[in-house]
Amino acid sequence: MRFDILHRFFGSGPDTLYYVFEPHFAELSERFGDGSTDCAHNEFINYLVTQGALGLVSYIGMMGSAIFSGLKTAKKEPITLVFISAVICYLAQSVVNLYNPIVTPYLFIFLALTEAMTRGAKKASL
Repeated sequence: MRFDILHRFFGSGPDTLYYVFEPHFAELSERFGDGSTDCAHNEFINYLVTQGALGLVSYIGMMGSAIFSGLKTAKKEPITLVFISAVICYLAQSVVNLYNPIVTPYLFIFLALTEAMTRGAKKASL
């Protein structure tokens, strides 16, 4: 499947990686045996294909923003390092894994805690 410019920016849609790679399964099964997959087992590649370049940039931007603002806050509130560490660990495992319903909510909890500490530190300094 060749992506036009619209699909490159916005992707093929959530959980559609199977349909994007389905035309290549015959060739892949010759090389690797009979089997197929419905995800990339790399969260960033999966976001790139299914959510497009804008979705991936937004996702990475949200994570990067939380990490960098949390690092600035950590000088005043060291507990923020715990929350940032959880986010970084999640991102590290997402290179070889895919999001799942058990772990992903914790990512957003730690992102929210990082943001809460950052906003609390900003209010305290005013």
